Amino acid sequence: MRLPAIGKNIKLSTFCDAVEQFFSEQKYQSSRHPTKEGFYVVGRPIKPRDKRVPVVVAVEGQPNEFTIEMQPIKPNSVGAATRLGALFIGTIAGLEIKKAADRQDQFMAFEKLFWDFARKAVAELAEP
Repeated sequence: MRLPAIGKNIKLSTFCDAVEQFFSEQKYQSSRHPTKEGFYVVGRPIKPRDKRVPVVVAVEGQPNEFTIEMQPIKPNSVGAATRLGALFIGTIAGLEIKKAADRQDQFMAFEKLFWDFARKAVAELAEP
């Protein structure tokens, strides 16, 4: 999903500060990376065994007209041998499908939480 912020006059770095704070509150570690057009902020669960999906938030444009986009970071793909084995063992394939569906549900819940935060942050940080 992508959210445009037009006429808000918000420094991109200030909005990224808010994104990093949001990640911290959600028990994610974050890292910010500059790009030609703005920044991207990567958020990953702090605990290694946390099964939530890592995400990347891109903030691009100018203070008075920028976009915010969030995407999941795809986990490493399953190896060829595992895929081949899953073709022959329906139970394993079924479990992998269930895990993928669970990850998608977790991402959708996190995505809703993030967009609620982003809309509120844009409204609060906007300068007249």
